[in-house]
Amino acid sequence: MLARLIALAMLAVGLALVPTSAQAAIPGCLNGEIVDIAATNSGNGYWLVGSDGGVFTYGDAPFFGSMGGKPLNKPVVAMAPTASGNGYWLVAADGGVFAFGDAVAPSNNPLPATKLNQPVVEATRTSGNGLALVAGDGGVFTLGGARFLGSMGGKPLNKPMVDIAATPSGNGYWAHRRRWGDLRLRRCRLTGEQPTAGYQFGRPDRGGCAFRHRRPSPHRG
Repeated sequence: MLARLIALAMLAVGLALVPTSAQAAIPGCLNGEIVDIAATNSGNGYWLVGSDGGVFTYGDAPFFGSMGGKPLNKPVVAMAPTASGNGYWLVAADGGVFAFGDAVAPSNNPLPATKLNQPVVEATRTSGNGLALVAGDGGVFTLGGARFLGSMGGKPLNKPMVDIAATPSGNGYWAHRRRWGDLRLRRCRLTGEQPTAGYQFGRPDRGGCAFRHRRPSPHRG
């Protein structure tokens, strides 16, 4: 998470972005630490989300709502924009999903009522309204029509998972451990390049930021 913030903060300095609304003014209104960041389609703005569900907009990022000031069973850990950029999902550590703008909440989400081995740590949109969530132990959970293509749930990990990234085609995703170049992965996500690091599942697209990777056998998380 920290690496992602650093990467996009560097991008923001180059663009000289300024807050567009009251939602962007973090000083004095931050009730939880910043846990995730997402760029707009244009690259000229971004959203920050706090663990309390508060959303802060910069540049051309529109504000569609937040969970700030509302009760949460578990803290928010991730944000994923919709394909259009006219909405976003907030994801909590227990797998709860909150939809804003044109984002569609997944129906029959069983995760909040399920005892997870490890909390959810990150989420990504795969295609359409599909979401893939990854937990610290490598378990992957798919919602909203996203295809399950494998996970590291139940398998030994030297380090906990910290991120998940979908391929542009939606035919694969990568789950990433802390030790594998987080900043490099964030650069791929910000520039639109395709990372091929960590554990890959499905049919990841060719090209992009190629560095050490591993293709495990499918295992449902």
